[in-house]
Amino acid sequence: MKKKALRLMILEKYDTIGDFADVLKMDQTTLSSHLSGRRQMRSQTILKFANALGIKQADIGRIFFPELEERDGIQEDDKEAN
Repeated sequence: MKKKALRLMILEKYDTIGDFADVLKMDQTTLSSHLSGRRQMRSQTILKFANALGIKQADIGRIFFPELEERDGIQEDDKEAN
């Protein structure tokens, strides 16, 4: 997950992390655990974040799973080399 980018998006749309937690109806400690990576997000949580932040479906992977894009990019490069 792109932690810094996600925090910036939250603070741009909501004044505080606490305000975002209120919108999600989530305890602020739980939210902080998700944002720090100490707690894994389930798909339902990812969708709640995306909906509350106005993240387009096409951008969910880029924001929440950047390691997949990096991996896919390497695979594409490997295919081109063969």
